[in-house]
Amino acid sequence: MEKLRDAFVREGDLEKQKQIAADVQARAVEIGTHVWVGQPNKPIAYRTDRIDGWIVAPVPLFWNLTKH
Repeated sequence: MEKLRDAFVREGDLEKQKQIAADVQARAVEIGTHVWVGQPNKPIAYRTDRIDGWIVAPVPLFWNLTKH
């Protein structure tokens, strides 16, 4: 993988770079460079009897909230 990366950087011809990039992608799939291990979850607590308008999203959003 390192040799392919170095060859890509040193190559000046665009068509050859495209071929090297395709070889890098094929090698990455072959050796499994990344593994999905899960998704982070940040639990949050809030009172449903006093706050309305809570937007369920992967990040905290603090607009559209009303307190009563």
